[in-house]
Amino acid sequence: MEQLATIGNYRLLEPISSGTYGRVYRAEHLVLSNRVVAIKILHGAFLQTQSDREGFFREAKLLEMLQHPFILRVIDVGLHEFTPYLVTELATGGSLRQLLRNTATQPLSFEQIKQILHQIATALQFAHQHNIIHRDLKPENILFNEKNDILIADFGMSQTLQSQSIKNGSVAGTPAYMAPEQFRGMISKESDQYALGCIAYELLTGKTPFPNADIYTMAFNHLSEQPPALHQINPQIPEHISQAVMKAIARERTARHPDMLSFVHAIDKSAREWLQEGNQLFSAQQYEKAAICYQQALRLTPDNARIYHSRGIALANLQRYEEALEAYEQAIKIEPDFALAHNNKGTVLRQLRRYPEALRAYKQATIIDPQYALAYYNTGLVLEILQHHEEALAAYRQATRMHAIRLGSHYALVYRKTGIMSLKLARYEEALSAYEQAMRIDPDSSRPHIGRGVALLYLRRAEEALTSFEQALNIDCDTTLALIGKIIALQMLQQHMEAREIFKQAISSEDHYALMYTIKDDAADNLTRLKKTFAAYEHTIDFELNHYGSPKRIAPLAHQA
Repeated sequence: MEQLATIGNYRLLEPISSGTYGRVYRAEHLVLSNRVVAIKILHGAFLQTQSDREGFFREAKLLEMLQHPFILRVIDVGLHEFTPYLVTELATGGSLRQLLRNTATQPLSFEQIKQILHQIATALQFAHQHNIIHRDLKPENILFNEKNDILIADFGMSQTLQSQSIKNGSVAGTPAYMAPEQFRGMISKESDQYALGCIAYELLTGKTPFPNADIYTMAFNHLSEQPPALHQINPQIPEHISQAVMKAIARERTARHPDMLSFVHAIDKSAREWLQEGNQLFSAQQYEKAAICYQQALRLTPDNARIYHSRGIALANLQRYEEALEAYEQAIKIEPDFALAHNNKGTVLRQLRRYPEALRAYKQATIIDPQYALAYYNTGLVLEILQHHEEALAAYRQATRMHAIRLGSHYALVYRKTGIMSLKLARYEEALSAYEQAMRIDPDSSRPHIGRGVALLYLRRAEEALTSFEQALNIDCDTTLALIGKIIALQMLQQHMEAREIFKQAISSEDHYALMYTIKDDAADNLTRLKKTFAAYEHTIDFELNHYGSPKRIAPLAHQA
């Protein structure tokens, strides 16, 4: 065959390559001399019977359907002295194998690799939609045109799946890139994905998943072994890319990506997409996964303060405070005037009991944003922990002076905190005013009514206090503190029989027994205990407000990703 000067309407010019199934020549049309093509002459041994030849032409008709920018176009097909041949467009840019040989001196960038993989996947997705699988994808049959775009060759090895998801076939392919099921004589669309995964592995690490092995060892490895993760070989490879490739070469085909485009999309996720996925996971309270997504986004945009901040929020919710602190500090380093990051830094410092540093962080937040109510509130919390009650009350009052919109859902809680600090400092009129404000903002909570009642008892306004405790019980009939307050109010009003009756009913309940056991006949002693107990209960406000915000709150800034 090598002595042939012509085949069909074409003159053979020079050999380009040879392989298991045939030899490729550069050729030109006998009449249309400007038409330069590639002709692949298949070894006749593969089509010895009439049935084989009919199958070849049937396959050729299918290949003609594959008109795609990244698939080597079939121009003609025929038999020359019973030897089959394919005429295709000529790929002038060499093969991926040749490119890989050159990467030792000039490695490909991630962007180049992603473009190559995306073009291959796009072409194979198109073929799969026509129920055609390649079966022998490898760097040798991935070619480039003059624009350096991909042209996938050797679809002549392909088989049609028709309506089946997996099909029996002969063991055919190139062992280094063959899926486990191919070694068992089975083929599927996922087999092509496995081959592309092996190619991606080689592009990114410089080696195939199972290199330097004979065919039997290679078959065993593909069927039974797990290659090292890519980022273990090359730490520069982002973890999400490593994970995407390892999923593509999963031994079980059902564990691979749903399709070719899903595979390359997982590799080529943008920072915006990682951020959006992280926000969705955060909303679902899947903080661990959200933190991973934010980290992947940061690999792509390492100078984005908002993404560092989002990661800090997720880590703080996981109580990984040291890591959260590091994330907030990175955000502040990039964006020094990021008030929310300073506030949240203060909050994790408070959790770490580094109170002076926490105060400095909150102070910086209020310097940047003098209207930052939550930072004033958080300042009050730390000052209260440090037993600086006067300063704590001043901070809470400063928070209440901010507009309700700035406090959001915390508005009533801040007034409650102001109220409890005023009670501690025996400033009962101020406590009363704070709790009444909290009641107006949040009328459906029993706590402000109880606080108001306690303040009224200290002001010797027992009738009004009784009404306030009854209002609390109307909202929550199981509120033990409201029952105790009601008993004390009745004692102060000299209504001892009614007070004892309520006490008997309450102490018979397991829910109320522990606190009711402290009730004595002396109303003043009872009131002192009630104030202390109520203050302890109201301390849980700290935990209600131990909240770092949601990444969704900075969504308008996410475009920076």
